[in-house]
Amino acid sequence: MTETVYSSLIYPRLKDRVKLRKHKDYVLVYDLKIALHDLIHPSQAIFLALCSGGLSIQQIEYLVGETYRLSPEETKKLIETYLKRSMPFLDLLDNPDPIASIRYDVKQFFYNIDSEKWYSDYDQPVPVPMGINLIPSYKCNFKCRYCYQNVSNHGHEKMDLSTCIRLVQEAAEWGVAYVGLSGGEPTLFDGWTILLKEILKLGMNPVITTNGFVIGNNPDIAKYLKAIGLNEITVSLDASNPKLHHYITRSSNTFSKVIDAIIALIDSDLRVLMKCVLTRDNMEDIGNLIELLVKLGVSEIGISRCEAGAIGSFANLTPPLSSREVDIACENVEAKREKYRGICDIHPPRNIKCQWNENSWYPCGGLYTGMAILPTGKVSVCEKLGEDTPFIYGDVFKNSLREIWNGVDFQRLRDRATDINVVDTKCSQCSKLKLCRTSCFVDSLQACGNYFAKHPLCGGPFKALNGGEKFSEQEANTLGRRQ
Repeated sequence: MTETVYSSLIYPRLKDRVKLRKHKDYVLVYDLKIALHDLIHPSQAIFLALCSGGLSIQQIEYLVGETYRLSPEETKKLIETYLKRSMPFLDLLDNPDPIASIRYDVKQFFYNIDSEKWYSDYDQPVPVPMGINLIPSYKCNFKCRYCYQNVSNHGHEKMDLSTCIRLVQEAAEWGVAYVGLSGGEPTLFDGWTILLKEILKLGMNPVITTNGFVIGNNPDIAKYLKAIGLNEITVSLDASNPKLHHYITRSSNTFSKVIDAIIALIDSDLRVLMKCVLTRDNMEDIGNLIELLVKLGVSEIGISRCEAGAIGSFANLTPPLSSREVDIACENVEAKREKYRGICDIHPPRNIKCQWNENSWYPCGGLYTGMAILPTGKVSVCEKLGEDTPFIYGDVFKNSLREIWNGVDFQRLRDRATDINVVDTKCSQCSKLKLCRTSCFVDSLQACGNYFAKHPLCGGPFKALNGGEKFSEQEANTLGRRQ
């Protein structure tokens, strides 16, 4: 019998924020908070569904082995593969969870698939995008100094409520897992609460980020959001005091309304996530801001440094923080993180000095897992890329989402992002090119003047391809026959 690489006394638990979604030829497992996902075999979904925190890994191993009629050696190998591949989605407990419950009906994942279709192929996008990001309007009541949208985009909008509802209905029928609502300020869009209600009714996850002003003006909105089934919402705030807030947002008399919104949302039993952008303007205030937000009772605080935006955006006019400035801010954030551990989840900005290695890098998800629908109806890889770029590949007023996703224009764009005659020479030599596609195009443009340049944080090119544990086609066929 082969020796296992894991302890039989651990109790794996699927993280609360992780979800499973069944598709024809695979199961999507995803964590929206950290933009993490994977396409997995239904049998791995069964494994994850059994990870309730109440069963030991040994008990799960037994159940999976009996289910698929595997030998002890085959079972151990399979469970080791599943556990290694699933680690980002699991908590490993030393003792059983006394209130453990299985969140998903295991039986729903007993179905046959075409192994050739689900087996990972990053040359092609996923059959159905994981999510769509819907930007119904560029209009905003703030003019944040770090905004990544092109400020000249206003006046070209075609979206209305009926079009947005048509799009989310089409997305739900197609099998899309979540809909992002951003802007501009999404709460200024006429009918935004109706749109949210429709998304929830259709069984998709809405991901909405707001500056809070509209909700703060009418706290009853928070109660309505809870009543229609919304469980969490992201609010943007970058300063602990009115003076700095009004300077950063170029607004007046808005700070108290944002605070009122946070209080109303928490009082309505919504989980409030805070989005804070770190700039030179607020780096010395970030500790005070964390203190304020923890005192208000928010659940989570995410702090990110100001990043590049669309051509013509305010973000591109904002002086970037130096590595030393980021270090100082991170030290402050880490101290607060430790102070409030177990009370509030606090996430510091990413280390800008740490170059990516072959096991830690960030591909552009817009080219194979999601699509951004702009207020004009155009479809782009990313809302940061704006309207007039080479990255527009469809129009929702001319074609369906499915036609756009499977269309020639999108295929040409993906091909261009891996064309060795187009991309950076170092990228053309890298084994990860077809997965990474040069990563964030906006960052590359800002740093190097070329969308397809090597990302400024990339430590490549990399020779060894290490994409994690994958099934071979033979293993997939074996499992398929035994279902």
